[in-house]
Amino acid sequence: MAIYLPRLRSEFYNLKPDDLIFYDRISKEAIHELLLLLIIMPISSLSVAVSKMN
Repeated sequence: MAIYLPRLRSEFYNLKPDDLIFYDRISKEAIHELLLLLIIMPISSLSVAVSKMN
């Protein structure tokens, strides 16, 4: 998983640069990715393990 930083910059959307918004977006994306790793990935691994048991 990765965070595509250029997409998080205001300039990507033809808006004026804003570092505070950029850092806010980075932190939200990082939390989102961590939650995916900590919650979604173990659940999908568990379902694969259960399906192999059957």
